[in-house]
Amino acid sequence: MERSKAEHRLALLINKFPECIHKLVKHYMVAGYEYIRLEINCPENIKIPIREFWRNNELIRYGYQLVIGNKTILRYDNTPHHPEIETFPHHKHVLNEVQPLYDNSIESFIEEILKIIRQRK
Repeated sequence: MERSKAEHRLALLINKFPECIHKLVKHYMVAGYEYIRLEINCPENIKIPIREFWRNNELIRYGYQLVIGNKTILRYDNTPHHPEIETFPHHKHVLNEVQPLYDNSIESFIEEILKIIRQRK
């Protein structure tokens, strides 16, 4: 039996953030659709909310965030509200600045947040 996207995401996140608490908040699969909402809670008040909506193995909507304390440090998403960005609808929020997002993969997001977390230490 093929693993769901949620199982793949959880395995990836557990591997990258073993010291954190991983929670599958919401997950459903219906007729070619899959919705995933995960929360990762790490030491030092670091939270990593993840949400993805898939249709027939195509990522339709996503939002990945790094929250430290109560401040969003980094967010990747494809909500179509920044048409001025050259990678529209894909973009990232770095603190309060909206920037183009050339690689919208969760792996790219994870690498970027790991760099941010390492720089804090």
